Amino acid sequence: MTEAKGMTKLTNENYEIWRILMEAVFVRKNVRDVAVGTIPRPSTGPNSKAVRDWDRQNAEARAEMILAVEVDQLAHMTAGTAHEIWEELEHVHRSRGFATKMALRRKFMSMRMDDNQKMACWIGDVRSIAFRLKQAGIAVDDEDIILVLTMGLPDTYDTFVVALDSTDAAALTLDYVIGRLLNEESRKSPTGSREGAFRASVQHTRPRRPVTEVTCFNCEKKGHYQSNCPDKKEGAGVAAAEFDAAW
Repeated sequence: MTEAKGMTKLTNENYEIWRILMEAVFVRKNVRDVAVGTIPRPSTGPNSKAVRDWDRQNAEARAEMILAVEVDQLAHMTAGTAHEIWEELEHVHRSRGFATKMALRRKFMSMRMDDNQKMACWIGDVRSIAFRLKQAGIAVDDEDIILVLTMGLPDTYDTFVVALDSTDAAALTLDYVIGRLLNEESRKSPTGSREGAFRASVQHTRPRRPVTEVTCFNCEKKGHYQSNCPDKKEGAGVAAAEFDAAW
């Protein structure tokens, strides 16, 4: 989809989404009732305030729609009122009916995650197509979305999918699956692996101080441990030697 100033432009493939966005623009501009035909043009005379206000809102709504479509859609926008254009666009884009719906459903079921795609983007792409299907009148439940999310994963996620399949059905909600997917991506990421290795190295390695910096706890001289002290006191046990060695 192409965008201009934040507004998704109408193409031959995105009518359902565009319609929702366009209605939001109408509401923001306070022209929705005129655009969708809720308020017809008053019959109080061309110079009345009601007619002037209606004409102004109609012109603004019509202009907003024309600026929010691709050039190939302009042929459907020659009517004089915003409501007529609104109705014409609905007729054109929903008349494709069964073929359009099936094409969208095939696209949904054949979605595949790119190898370098972020998991959050993959989830967003799947949910976006699911939303379009719902807007086109095709029933899509959470199980369908879960199926597409997991079927479209790269082969590196095969073990994860097998583990997910063994999850109790009652716990296998869409939110649960999305959370697991995001966690699995984090676990697989090189950054996560490096951080884990660093933590492990910190936990299992500690540099020893040079002997020249060691102070003997027995004679309080530097250069040797208490266990090797030439003036070692009687009764110094193994515990002292072990303590020294730890440093």
